[in-house]
Amino acid sequence: SLNLGVMELKEDYLSLRFALRSSVNKEKEELSEAIVEGYMDTMIAEIKKRGLLLHSMGHGWTCFPFGISDKGWYKLDSFPKEYEEICALVKGERKVWQNIALYTQLCYSNPYVRKTMVNAVIDYVHSHPDTDVVHFWLGDAINGTCECPECTKGAYSDHYIRMVNDITDALSK
Repeated sequence: SLNLGVMELKEDYLSLRFALRSSVNKEKEELSEAIVEGYMDTMIAEIKKRGLLLHSMGHGWTCFPFGISDKGWYKLDSFPKEYEEICALVKGERKVWQNIALYTQLCYSNPYVRKTMVNAVIDYVHSHPDTDVVHFWLGDAINGTCECPECTKGAYSDHYIRMVNDITDALSK
């Protein structure tokens, strides 16, 4: 399959804004979510017309299911306490990794975290029928995995695979 990174443009439309501003053939234009959605509709139609596979998502599953923006790798000054409470325990603290939500791992042994993320993937699949491949990636930084007693009972990959299996089970019903 050919991964065009199409959904990355949607999820981080600043990349698209940069590409448009850099174009010598196009005047600068202000972008909004609606304009980006229009571009996405056009790209999806062209991908489908050519028989290519549409890949979508990737990072973001540790953010948007919990009400945190997944629109880019930006530092934010604060996060809701409820979100910080489900972040990975690292060196005795639960906090957003480097104040960037997309970098952040969560406490994947927490049943609420797993259920919320799995349900978000299922909802996404059902609401995006044109998508052929949905990427399920966790936080995008190193050294941020949870060190709580439950998470350290197994390997990091054990929690990841458990969620992938939960997603697969739910989608096969």
